[in-house]
Amino acid sequence: MKKVPERPTGITILAILAGLIGIVAIIGGVIVGALAGAVSDWVKDYIEAYGTTMGLGFDLTAFIEGILVAIAAIAVIFGILYVAVAYGFWVGAGWSRWLAIILLILDIVSGLLSLPYGIITIIIAALILWYLMQPHVKAYFGAGPPPSPPPPAPPA
Repeated sequence: MKKVPERPTGITILAILAGLIGIVAIIGGVIVGALAGAVSDWVKDYIEAYGTTMGLGFDLTAFIEGILVAIAAIAVIFGILYVAVAYGFWVGAGWSRWLAIILLILDIVSGLLSLPYGIITIIIAALILWYLMQPHVKAYFGAGPPPSPPPPAPPA
């Protein structure tokens, strides 16, 4: 029987964090999606009350509702992906490491697009990427040889 490497503590922490992020993203996406119609109605009421379309040549309420629904859908999709990463990290599935790497690269890109505020996102994502490339972490996911045991202690 093949010996499975013990889950590194860092992976346990990352699994818990990914699960929490995923759950929050799913809940947030559902809330934004549920409120999209209400926000659209509020904008419609505002436009009717003040008689302005702000010079726009399109239906602003439908546009806002569409944007909010798109944001909600993206949040739910990313939430599901993060929950999948959490599960995969917990059980040591190799695919979860690659999915996490893809999500971290997307985090870095979004951080670059939101500079200077995105610098924290870039640093955190880069540190996690570095950690996922460590030999003992790769071995846990079956992506590399297990780390060699330490050399024996010299005789006393």
